[in-house]
Amino acid sequence: NELLDQSEKSLLALDAGSTFFAEYDAIFRAFHSIKGAAGMMEMTVLQEHMHKLENLLVEQKPKQVLEKSYVDHFLKGIDAGRRLLEGDVVDFKHLNEKPTMKAVVAAPSVTPKTEPKARAIVIDDDAALIELLQEILQARGFEVASYTSPLQAINDVATFKPEVVLTDIQMPEMNGLDVLKTLKEKHPDLPVVFVSGHADKDVLLEAINNGVYAVLEKPFHKKDVVEIARNAVERFRLVHLVNSSINLLIYQFADLDDFLVSQGKTDVKNAIDSEIKKLIEQRRRLKKIA
Repeated sequence: NELLDQSEKSLLALDAGSTFFAEYDAIFRAFHSIKGAAGMMEMTVLQEHMHKLENLLVEQKPKQVLEKSYVDHFLKGIDAGRRLLEGDVVDFKHLNEKPTMKAVVAAPSVTPKTEPKARAIVIDDDAALIELLQEILQARGFEVASYTSPLQAINDVATFKPEVVLTDIQMPEMNGLDVLKTLKEKHPDLPVVFVSGHADKDVLLEAINNGVYAVLEKPFHKKDVVEIARNAVERFRLVHLVNSSINLLIYQFADLDDFLVSQGKTDVKNAIDSEIKKLIEQRRRLKKIA
């Protein structure tokens, strides 16, 4: 919303007589940053809307002028962007829309946003235990994929995209520690929970050293399964949000270096670069700890 406000301010300045290049860069950076942020946050409708506005703006650059009809169009586009952020359905005809395409930007739904289903993978060579864990988690709203083969489960992580994995330790094809190590190598942020009645001290120490999220001992209580799985999913989503936020900051400031230097603001550029490097380093350390 702040970026939309900035672009609106520059457009109104143009309408009041400000020179084209005095405002063009500010409008372009705002449109470009909103598009990038929407993409990072998987807001595809807003991303497409801002992409079309940005392309139309770029088309006007060689003219070195923004006619009033275009100023009005961009101001309406900014209003549409605000409504899309609020989850409204927006009927907006882009000037650069291809005739063969439907000239409508529509939000996918006007229903209140709900938390997406948590996804869990369960691995055990005991079919009865798999069925029990699956019933417990599905009753609490989880989407569950179950496997008696650890190798197959690992192969399906990329497509199923689980937010927590619950695995036995003692299995004939591949033990739980190897499952943990393999998953941490390929998917370092994915929480792994051991469910076993055969965990000795050495195994647990090695599991902790390799980043196991928690250990559920058999026999377990249903509420413990649900609580641990939910907490693991919440942690996974928070880590994902932090990573997306850092990536967004990097994306937004990546194309500002030359502009800041051209404006004689090298000290600002260096300060931003320094803070981003600190964020990246802190994220690297947190991943090692996790």
